[in-house]
Amino acid sequence: MSRLRFAQALTLRASDKFRAVPDGVTNSGLSAEIGPQKTRPRQYNLHVDAPELDQELFSQAVEMAIAAGVGIHIEHRTAQTPAYVLTAKEGAKSHFTGSSSGYAVYQPKIQTLTCRSANVTKIAAALEQILSTPVVNETGLKGEATSSLKSMPKDIASANEALDKELGLALVPAERPIETLTLTLSKP
Repeated sequence: MSRLRFAQALTLRASDKFRAVPDGVTNSGLSAEIGPQKTRPRQYNLHVDAPELDQELFSQAVEMAIAAGVGIHIEHRTAQTPAYVLTAKEGAKSHFTGSSSGYAVYQPKIQTLTCRSANVTKIAAALEQILSTPVVNETGLKGEATSSLKSMPKDIASANEALDKELGLALVPAERPIETLTLTLSKP
C-alpha cells in the first residue's frame, strides 16, 4: 500500500486532474485526481480509476502523469511504520457476501463509518482516515459488507468496539512496511 507525502512547497488544487495512457492501451479510462484532504493540511488523497489494467504498468503511468503535469520529482521509500493491522475474528466471514462494488466513508459530524457494499480494503482505507494511522488489511476476507459503525476520530478503542460488534473485525497495533512517496518540486 502506498502513501503520498508532499513537500511543503508543493501546492495542488482540489480540481487538479492528470490523464495518462500507457503505450498500447486504448480507451483505458485512466485518470488520477489529487485533492487536499480537508481534515489535515498538506496531506492529499489520490483517487485513481483504472478498469482492468496491469497495476504495475498503471502505477508507472500515474506517476509519470503526475510528475510531468505538476513538475515534481517522485521518490519511493519503504520503511517499517507503526500501523494497525485489520484482522478477522471468528464469524467475520458471515458479514462479507456478494461481489458488487461499494464504498466506505467516514462522516465526522455524526462520527459514523458508513459501509455500503464495501470490501475490506475500502473499510481499511476509511479507518486509516479516522485513526490518522496506516491500516493494513490482513483479514483475507472476500466479499462486501453493509453496516454503520460509530467511532470517534483517533480513538482505537471505539473503532475496535464497533468493528467487533458489527463486522467481527479487530485492529491490532503492529509495524508493517509502508511505502511512501515523497514529492518535491523539480528544478526548472
